[in-house]
Amino acid sequence: MSGQLSRMDVTTALDLALDALAVNGDGPAYRVCGTSAALLQGVQIPAGDIDVLLAGRKDVDAFAAALSSFPCLHPAEWLPGSAQYFARFEVNGVALELSTVERRTDSDALECVGSGPWRHHVPVACGSHRVPHPRSPPDSGARPARGLDRLPWWATAHYGGRMPTSSQGQPAHQAREYAESFGTDAERYDRARPPYPEALVKRVIAASPGPAVLDVGCGTGIEARQFQAAGCTVLGVDPDERMLEVARRSGVEAEAATFEAWDPAGRTFDAIIAGQAWHWVDPVAGAGKAARLLRPGGPLAIFAHVFDAPPAIAQAYAEVFRRVMPDSPFAGQQARPARDVYAEMFAKFADGIREAGGFGEPELWRFEWQQDYTRDEWLDLLPTTGALTRLPAGKLAEVLDGVGAAIDGLGGRFTVPYLTMAVVAARTP
Repeated sequence: MSGQLSRMDVTTALDLALDALAVNGDGPAYRVCGTSAALLQGVQIPAGDIDVLLAGRKDVDAFAAALSSFPCLHPAEWLPGSAQYFARFEVNGVALELSTVERRTDSDALECVGSGPWRHHVPVACGSHRVPHPRSPPDSGARPARGLDRLPWWATAHYGGRMPTSSQGQPAHQAREYAESFGTDAERYDRARPPYPEALVKRVIAASPGPAVLDVGCGTGIEARQFQAAGCTVLGVDPDERMLEVARRSGVEAEAATFEAWDPAGRTFDAIIAGQAWHWVDPVAGAGKAARLLRPGGPLAIFAHVFDAPPAIAQAYAEVFRRVMPDSPFAGQQARPARDVYAEMFAKFADGIREAGGFGEPELWRFEWQQDYTRDEWLDLLPTTGALTRLPAGKLAEVLDGVGAAIDGLGGRFTVPYLTMAVVAARTP
């Protein structure tokens, strides 16, 4: 079957499928969704299959019966894990998926059984047919899916490496089920997560009055080891004993607690750092505690990697994740560029520092770099990201298979541009 589809691939396959449907007279109502519909409208976007949404199970069965002369890749059946009735066929070398995602919402943007996709749609030219594509009318005020309207600012990104969400949409530092899920495979986390730019490490050290560093949310000790190698004495704090076991084996002294609950026992520090971890800390209470622990002039340095996968890989991830975990808030959330998400997140970190008091004006530091990945290296990294750390093994394997196929389509390797952002504020005397 085709890997990345062209507009002609989609048009030809859908035309054949709809011709077969027409042979049986008036077929069931359907909607063409996702990236294949965007391709038909001239949007240059990677697509790996054709998604056809139907209102009910009997409609999937009727459409599947019309496609009986084509190879069946997955017979129609109820998939309880993804709450959908699903069938898959190969039409002219293209995978065509029929499904009804049985969650009720009136969103026009989601595959669902609510009124949205059936009330609001536009016809899109496709060979000899005009296919309906769900779309909200201008100024419709269509309601978002239940739960998605409550997602916090840190959960607006869809793709790996960005912030996970919880079904309750609570602030990140309260979502402990996610915060403490990264230790599921701590060895992989330590192996696959990239280190931080040496220029960042040197700049933080240069801004510090001494070598004593506290690493908040130290995890497996990735940044702690970098600061140790540069001559610092580092103490780590993290609530996950599984992560700390790896950190301690690598020579990092660490204590188990959330930062807010941790007892410093009278100790003070020349710098406090947090790598890819401050979103798990209350931004005001955490900054206030940091101010009490820092010696005068010592920096609070909060930093994180920001990256987007190449479009073909990101789209493959989004499509397979939506199919495998349709009830996850990630499945329906529109992806946003990572830099936009992190700009908002770091602005809130800075606001928390200002509100807590005891610091000078926060500065934003930026470090641009890039990382080459093979297929195996990217698939090793992906399960360490927040949307996947709690996924059952079978569903994770499906996600990795889909993303791996997209990487194969790029030749098996690619380069990711990274931005490492830091917000840094010095403790006032």
